[in-house]
Amino acid sequence: MNNIFEERSRVGDYDDNYVASSFRRPDDEDEIPKKVYGEKSPLINKTVPKTITTAQQIAADSIESQIQTQKGNQYLAALIVTIGGFIMGTTLGWTAPAGPMMENGQYGFQITVENVSWIASVMPLGAMLGCPVMAGLVNKLGRKHLMIMLTIPTLAGWAMIIWAKSVVWICVGRFLTGFSNGSYSVIIPLYTSEIAEKEIRGTLGTYFQLQVNAGILFTYVMGSYLDLFGLSVACATIPVIYLYLMFLIPESPIFYLIKGDVEKARISLKFFRKPVDCVDQELNTMQSALAKTERERVPIIEAFQTTPAKRGLFLGLGVMVFQQFCGCNAVIF
Repeated sequence: MNNIFEERSRVGDYDDNYVASSFRRPDDEDEIPKKVYGEKSPLINKTVPKTITTAQQIAADSIESQIQTQKGNQYLAALIVTIGGFIMGTTLGWTAPAGPMMENGQYGFQITVENVSWIASVMPLGAMLGCPVMAGLVNKLGRKHLMIMLTIPTLAGWAMIIWAKSVVWICVGRFLTGFSNGSYSVIIPLYTSEIAEKEIRGTLGTYFQLQVNAGILFTYVMGSYLDLFGLSVACATIPVIYLYLMFLIPESPIFYLIKGDVEKARISLKFFRKPVDCVDQELNTMQSALAKTERERVPIIEAFQTTPAKRGLFLGLGVMVFQQFCGCNAVIF
């Protein structure tokens, strides 16, 4: 019996020592177990990430900066091509400062208030003609080539305005510049959307309207300091600059794919995508999208028979109607 009590006493002492050791806080590092068995994700021996040094942070920021600047050619091309919007703005805003000058006889022949109204109104008529014409030519001649060719009627129109001998000359010049304006409004947004990556497509899409507004402001400012001849010459210099800059950027890769020239499309896309490792993959994506569009092509009347299309058409036309009836053109012209 005494042996049994002694054995239980020893067991009790062992249990007390085990419990005490289980709740004892280790004081020495070597008392921490080196490996915990049965843990799928060790917590005690978990590797602590190293602190990022200043040099590493600078290097990371440099790499991030390089990645952000890889879209620079897209921004540059969008800025160049939307100068056409600036040209459009100068045409829109020209009549506001030029109207009083024409009535004051700076042309050397009489121009009445009614004549000024016709001079201002004939420009939108040319724009109405330019839109459908460009819609039919944009996939045949290319976006870049058409924008270069449009500088011809633009410069011809400004030349007739600058050296006008009668009101008819001015009206014809305004019609030609209006034709270019309507054409630019079709081609430039199309080109910008085709060269831009989806992350910045919305940003680049705003450039056109910003350039239009900048052109209007430019005309107002120049009209405050220059006479009629100087104002018209200042407006005519912008298409010359535009013509030169357009030769610095390539044609849209989408146009080359439409024409079946994959190699030229690849060269064009390499200009806009740096590094060029993913060019072939994106090129394949573009080809697949074009093939799908061609397979699913339907007549325009049939396309607008669906409810979403009708709703979109109604909203788009509604916005344009309210924009025109708000009186903005009365202020601009």
